[in-house]
Amino acid sequence: MTVQPAPEKRFPSRWIRHARDAWHGRVPLARLCLVDMLIWGTIVNLTTSGVSLALLATGAPVPLVLLVWVACWPLNAFLCLSVWRTAAVRPGPFSSLAGPFATLWALAISAV
Repeated sequence: MTVQPAPEKRFPSRWIRHARDAWHGRVPLARLCLVDMLIWGTIVNLTTSGVSLALLATGAPVPLVLLVWVACWPLNAFLCLSVWRTAAVRPGPFSSLAGPFATLWALAISAV
């Protein structure tokens, strides 16, 4: 009987590697702000807001509605802090504005 080698694991996944790279400032600041924060972060936040409103409309318990609504806040904090950390590591023309912009985005989108 021949033992076949185990299939190669792809861990950590691409998303985990990207999150680690973003945290350590290895993702370009423009991509982090425009793609990760403005596009994906906004999509996630609007989706959780929509789901929480749908739950509220169907009469779901208020704690569940609040839990769904705040579920994306850790992502907002992660993206905001990643932008600040990347701006500190990668100086450039956008670096001085990126941190305050990320903070304003996180506060505004968290309220939605």
